Amino acid sequence: MKKLLFILLTTFLSSGIYAQGNNLQFSQVLNFDYSTPAVAAYQESTVGSLTVPAGKVWKVTSGSCYPSSNQVLGCMIRIGNNIIYSVAYSQNAISSNTPTWLSPGSYSVVISAMQASNSGFKGALSIVEFNIVL
Repeated sequence: MKKLLFILLTTFLSSGIYAQGNNLQFSQVLNFDYSTPAVAAYQESTVGSLTVPAGKVWKVTSGSCYPSSNQVLGCMIRIGNNIIYSVAYSQNAISSNTPTWLSPGSYSVVISAMQASNSGFKGALSIVEFNIVL
């Protein structure tokens, strides 16, 4: 019986030591809102930047974009090269690429017009920040 307990305890402790995913600690929730004046048809506008501090990672949990007018237009919001959310109303297609993880560094936030019409756009990002615990 003692040997069985020793084996179980050793297995349990060693799995905790070598397990992945135990090195992130919740820090805070971040919400960002963006807007842009008229964007020319099929063009993009840099609406902001994000900086993930050293020792942290960000998990982008959701994103959105929509025209600031009542027009039915498609748009896309991306962080760096990561497309977070896009909607093409003419094809009734919505794509959300979340969650997306961001490592420490700086990223530009871009909103793109996806139709042949000029319009202003609004967008939002929801992000969870984690501390990297070594």
